Amino acid sequence: MELEPVEAGSENAEKVALEIEGSEKKEKWVFHWKVLVMACVVTLYLLLGGAVFYALEHSNEVRENTETQQALEEGTRNLSLYLQKSLNISRAEAANVTVGLLAIAYELSPFIEAAQAANVTLWDYGPAVFFAVTVVTTIGYGNISPSTNGGRTFFVFFAIIGIPLTLIFLGYVGEMLQHYTDRFVVKPLNKCLKKEKTIRMVSLLVTLFTGIVLLIFIPAAIFQGFEGWTYGEGLYYCMVTLTTVGFGDFVAGQSTESDYGGLALRSLYKLCTGAWIIIGLAFIALVIADIQKLLEGVGEKVTKKAEKCRKKKKDEKKVECDPL
Repeated sequence: MELEPVEAGSENAEKVALEIEGSEKKEKWVFHWKVLVMACVVTLYLLLGGAVFYALEHSNEVRENTETQQALEEGTRNLSLYLQKSLNISRAEAANVTVGLLAIAYELSPFIEAAQAANVTLWDYGPAVFFAVTVVTTIGYGNISPSTNGGRTFFVFFAIIGIPLTLIFLGYVGEMLQHYTDRFVVKPLNKCLKKEKTIRMVSLLVTLFTGIVLLIFIPAAIFQGFEGWTYGEGLYYCMVTLTTVGFGDFVAGQSTESDYGGLALRSLYKLCTGAWIIIGLAFIALVIADIQKLLEGVGEKVTKKAEKCRKKKKDEKKVECDPL
């Protein structure tokens, strides 16, 4: 007779446990759907933004490149004729001298350099989407920028909406990465280690090492292969990009289409680089959050120790002031 309430209580406890487990699963499911929806929204936003930038800037870029190339060709012809007349030499000799002078001028004149690179279009669709990524992530390499009034006007509204949207999305991705870190790193560590501070420190080191290998060391080797950089330059580019410093001295995907196997592959390469930037920034946010938690734990311990010292001093003063 006395066991019935206990059995009823145990059944209730099991029900409560099942309800809690079910609610946790539901929360995880809802959260993952939120991340998926935000990923789709941000991706669609970037693709549409890239399409608009492409429509506004590509034709203008092609026209400017054509004009630059024509100006260079005309200048080359005029220089060759001038040398032929003034030096009284043959047309072939004048052409050779002209080529030599242009080789020297290439290093000195940005006009010549721009004309030589006229066959490289920076505002194809893939690079335009990549530019949109650098806008919403505030990297801003500075190697290209809108030159039309329409492009500049669209940039303002695109950035105003896109930057907060991307920050929210990065927050969601950071939370998702934190969930998997807790599941695959923290939980196994809890079985091996007892101190919470040690667990947090080891978890941070494992996360940091894994992220550095997957998001810096391996991409640096990929950039070395695609861009013809040294491995050190690839590492430098990865760090400059993922810290959002964005100097612009090294930017992926700036060579001609033939260097990447065609325009389609070049565009795909730029899109993949944009995805790498998003994931890398989410990882940086995760590491910063972990460091913040670790420092908060240290701060709490320091505060507790300080409070104990104050109480000790107060007690000592009371003992000194008490009359005999």
